[in-house]
Amino acid sequence: MRQKIIRINKPSIYNFDLILRYIKNSPSFVIEKVIETTYCRAFIIGGRTYLVLVRDEGIDSKYLEVKVIGEEVKNNQV
Repeated sequence: MRQKIIRINKPSIYNFDLILRYIKNSPSFVIEKVIETTYCRAFIIGGRTYLVLVRDEGIDSKYLEVKVIGEEVKNNQV
């Protein structure tokens, strides 16, 4: 499996822990999972399956880490 990790800016008022708590109690939890402090979801794009993992880099960080895993992950995708 190939993987690519990118960092995205998070808004200053963004609360990732609150989002994770909401997802754990949401009816969509069947397709979305929270493992410890990481949001996980599989996506099918163009007939290919990708696993996306999102985690907060920390309370003082301005970024979220997004990891995309799949057979067809390339530098110009995501």
